[in-house]
Amino acid sequence: MVKVIVGPKAFGQGDFTGEEVEAAKAAFFGDILKRFDQMLEGGGQFLISSTEATVVDIVFYNEISNGLMLMRVKGFKRMFPRVDTWVELMGDLPELADHGEKLADTIDEHNLE
Repeated sequence: MVKVIVGPKAFGQGDFTGEEVEAAKAAFFGDILKRFDQMLEGGGQFLISSTEATVVDIVFYNEISNGLMLMRVKGFKRMFPRVDTWVELMGDLPELADHGEKLADTIDEHNLE
């Protein structure tokens, strides 16, 4: 998502075709988020430890939250409730909350929607 949405606007690359953007969206929702949601099926709040975030959660959070923020998807919570709960838990960590706010400000400032 970063490549097809941010790349052309931030780095002067040519725009991706509508088909390329739709393929990236399909991969993000149809494959990545679907698999991630399945990883959270076990009932724990986080990926490795059921009670606290690990570096694995942080790495996944950065990628997933950036993709969601760039796409501003409606209906995400309904489609992937476990991922939504996990994103909220991760976003409440003070260090990650600061990152998310700065990224949202940057996206809004540069109109990278």
